[in-house]
Amino acid sequence: MSTTVFVVPTEAGAKLSHPVSGILPDGGADWLADQFTFRLIRDGAIAKSEPAPAKASSTSAKTDNS
Repeated sequence: MSTTVFVVPTEAGAKLSHPVSGILPDGGADWLADQFTFRLIRDGAIAKSEPAPAKASSTSAKTDNS
């Protein structure tokens, strides 16, 4: 399994794409932790980050106790 790193673009609307991992949305994505990714981090085009926490589902399972 390949190692990945969560990255976000430093400028909203930037058109960035990894040759293997694909397009980087404004909200960030897991990209392969390789020379290409680390070069963009070093150049300031992207930054390491943490994924946003998952939102609680509003359609959570409810039990009927009647």
